[in-house]
Amino acid sequence: MRRCCALRWSLWGVMGCCYYAFMTWIPGLLVARGLTLTKSFGFTIAIYGAQVPGYFSAAWTNDRIGRRNVIALYLALGAAGALFLSQVQTPTGLLWASVMLSFALNGVYSGLYSYTPELFPTAVRATAQGIATATSRVGAMVSPILVGALYPALGFGGVFAATMVLLATGGATVLLVGPRTNGITLS
Repeated sequence: MRRCCALRWSLWGVMGCCYYAFMTWIPGLLVARGLTLTKSFGFTIAIYGAQVPGYFSAAWTNDRIGRRNVIALYLALGAAGALFLSQVQTPTGLLWASVMLSFALNGVYSGLYSYTPELFPTAVRATAQGIATATSRVGAMVSPILVGALYPALGFGGVFAATMVLLATGGATVLLVGPRTNGITLS
C-alpha cells in the first residue's frame, strides 16, 4: 500500500507541477521566444483547445488498453512534446509542440482520475483520491515559482527539457511499478 500511495501521489504532484508550469508560463515564454503578445495569446487558444481531444481520446482509450498504459502513453507523448518544445525555433514548431504537450497532459489526467481510485480499497478510496488531487495542487503551487527560478539559468529549452525528464520518468515509473487494473473487481 505504501508503494501504491507513493507512486500515485508523486505522479499527481509531478502532473500538477508540469501542467500548471506549462499553462501558467506558456504565454510569457512564447513572448520571450519572439512572438508578439497577440500571437502568443492566439497560440494559447489553440493550446487550450487541444485539451478537449486529449481528455476524450484518453477516456476512450482507458478501457481498451488500460488506465496504467494510457497514463504511460500520454506521459510519453507529453515528454516528446516537451522535448520538441525545447528544441524548436519556428512559430509553427512552437505551436505544434505546445498543442502536443497540452493534448498529452490532459490525456494523463483522464487516465489518473480513473486509475487512482482503482488502487485503493473502498474504506480509504475517497481519502486517497483526495490526497492525490491535493498533491497535484501542491505541485501546481510550486511550479510557477520553480519555472521562474529555472528560466534565467536554463532558458526556454532548459525548462522544457526538465519537463520532459519529469514526464518521461513518470511514464517509466507507472509502467514499472504501477499495478494493472483492467478487469479487476474493486473491493
